[in-house]
Amino acid sequence: MPKLPMGRMMGYASGALGYSLLDRLMVAAVIYFYLPPAEESLPQLVPKVVFGYIFIFGRVIDSIADPLVSYWTDNSKSPRGRRVPFMFFGGLPLAACLVALFFPPVAGMSNWNAVTLALLLGSYFFFFTYYVCPYLALIPELGTTHKERINITSMQGIFMLFGVIAASVACMPLASALGFKTMAIILGAASLVFLYLPVVSINEKVYCASNPSSLDLFSSLKATFKNKPFVIYLIGNLTFWFGFNIISSGVSYYVTSLLGRPVADTAVFMGIALGVALVFIPVINFFSRFATKRNIMIILLLIFALDLPFIYLMNSQSLPISNMTFAYIVMFFAGIPLAGLFVIPNAIIADLTDYDEMNTGQRREAMYFGAQGFCLKVTLGLSTYLMTLMFEKFGNSAAEPLGVQLTGPVGGVFALLGMAAFFFFPRDLEKTVADFRNRKAQAG
Repeated sequence: MPKLPMGRMMGYASGALGYSLLDRLMVAAVIYFYLPPAEESLPQLVPKVVFGYIFIFGRVIDSIADPLVSYWTDNSKSPRGRRVPFMFFGGLPLAACLVALFFPPVAGMSNWNAVTLALLLGSYFFFFTYYVCPYLALIPELGTTHKERINITSMQGIFMLFGVIAASVACMPLASALGFKTMAIILGAASLVFLYLPVVSINEKVYCASNPSSLDLFSSLKATFKNKPFVIYLIGNLTFWFGFNIISSGVSYYVTSLLGRPVADTAVFMGIALGVALVFIPVINFFSRFATKRNIMIILLLIFALDLPFIYLMNSQSLPISNMTFAYIVMFFAGIPLAGLFVIPNAIIADLTDYDEMNTGQRREAMYFGAQGFCLKVTLGLSTYLMTLMFEKFGNSAAEPLGVQLTGPVGGVFALLGMAAFFFFPRDLEKTVADFRNRKAQAG
């Protein structure tokens, strides 16, 4: 297969901007829109505990969709390829469902809001999987060497950061100036453009060896979870995301409830973390030439575990520096592991699909991303539910901030668990799969 040209690689990677923008709107803006803090003039639309249950319901739908979509795309015999047709049909409904979440039927607490929220969340999460799982499955097909895969995931990470920046930095100022509905329409339309750039950039028949899998759904799932290095990786990555989801969902509350600043200042705090991440993506790409992905993940998770507990002290009255300066420092160091989260995990999955081919003779890229997604979506739902429980029990306002403060130490504990898991990940997996790829290339 010909090497993917840089222009087409950028076109493919830009899709990450589209879905990451929508994902961050979901995580940061939707919860704030439905459960505003007491200091906000917005009405609460559903009870806190009900929101948590509905979010878990949405993630369950998402989790069920992951193995199904993975199986459909791995086994697809479409003349256009195994991945791009799914992306073509999934992009528009994905963006439309997200925008619709900001148009509840009742402007206040209502059972109709809860029903509508459940239906739209379930639909949004299904179409998120329908687009993203085939999209990610293209990574090991478009990049066949360690360097190519790291370059693809690094470029994806940069575009993903731009999406997160657009959502995290722009959404609250736009919502404050124009309202949440207008903000959702503007950012939803922008995401749609980037969701379809990969569709027009990638011709699977030219750049991918699309060999449909012959395994049935349950055999494919069973073979995936029998891959021991994948299970170890999954534990480490899920705990990383568990902690990150709590923190990213809580930034608006750190700004308002702990620091007493207007919600629009969320842009400054997210801008610091994301700006640092943007700078460190090339650094991580460079060090991946000398260090294994396993060791890089261990270092990044250690930084995360040491940094996040300091969120508890953001509103302390006994700090030697101002609370704002202290908060800026915490967000600065959070940006370093954030960079790795955007680059390294997907490259590890690409290696694991090669390792799987060594053992099964099948190319099942999507099932690995789908199996990860299956577990990740449940994990994210549980982390959001845990956060709402902490808010319910300990408070999420300036008068009762303990629930917000505790998100930091809780996130740090999960990062520490993730670091411990990666100590059990095989040290020589990269060399093993590289040797396999070389033998495969020489054979044909």
